[in-house]
Amino acid sequence: MSNRYSIRRAHEDDLQAIAELEREVWGNSGAHYDTLVQRLHNCPEGNILAILPDGRICGYTAFCYLDFAQYEAAETCSWYDLSGEGTASTNVFGAPDLFGINHGCTKHAPKGASQNLLLEVVKSGVRRRVRRGLLGARLPKYHRYADRMTPHEYAVAEKKPGVVLDPELRYYYAFGMRPKRLVEDFFADPESKDWGMIVEMPLPWWVRAGGPTLLRLPLDWNTIVEKYI
Repeated sequence: MSNRYSIRRAHEDDLQAIAELEREVWGNSGAHYDTLVQRLHNCPEGNILAILPDGRICGYTAFCYLDFAQYEAAETCSWYDLSGEGTASTNVFGAPDLFGINHGCTKHAPKGASQNLLLEVVKSGVRRRVRRGLLGARLPKYHRYADRMTPHEYAVAEKKPGVVLDPELRYYYAFGMRPKRLVEDFFADPESKDWGMIVEMPLPWWVRAGGPTLLRLPLDWNTIVEKYI
């Protein structure tokens, strides 16, 4: 991957270090050790790390598989509902959707580590042949505009033509994801006023071809896996 870091799945021996990363990146909202134990048990392949050459973990992403349509029909679309309170207990291998539980990198993570962690999630979805990837994005700057914009107005507000105002939405949209559903009480986050945006990307997802590119070729799954994964 890089001489500055490597990407691999998490193991049980990594959990304490992941818990420390979670505290560093997310503070009191980060996943605790016991939660990470359950994640690893419920969806072993859904825990991926970025590792520095000295062995330190500089990035972590977690995901599970589920059928989002069932949650949407039941109006149970909070992060807590979709992630099983962060434990990935909602995971169902063979389900049609991949849901990102969390994603974060430390301040000393090399450039590109965050994107390449997400690329590993892409590869996992392709291997499982899911129909789409979903995750919940916070709206971390909404608290600055809440006195003059509704959450729905803020979610579509633009910094300049074609560029959304919120930095987290901007990051995921640049990655090729698009808005799916704005959710009240999505995640306890004062900066977002507890709102979140479910964003999605249909498969086939983008693959590296001199940089992020949308894959639009009429290839069958076996060809995609053989050629790009």
